[in-house]
Amino acid sequence: ILLGIEQIYRSLGIGTQLLSTLIRFAERKLFSTIVLHTESSNRRAIDFYRRFQFRIDQSIENYYATMPEFDPRAFRMVRRCLVREEN
Repeated sequence: ILLGIEQIYRSLGIGTQLLSTLIRFAERKLFSTIVLHTESSNRRAIDFYRRFQFRIDQSIENYYATMPEFDPRAFRMVRRCLVREEN
């Protein structure tokens, strides 16, 4: 899935709603981990994902090599899901 928010719609809470929904879905389905990739130079996205407890797991050279509009290096970011025990 490629997820992005058009510049004019940023800071309206759309990304927060989308990512929160994705995290809730993953936790309901008992996923253990969520993994995403973002340009290593995209500080705004990195900071955004960190607010949701994602951490940089790996740096990947030439990840976006076929997309010249992007910085070719990416960070793989990982978030562990909460596992809720049934009572």
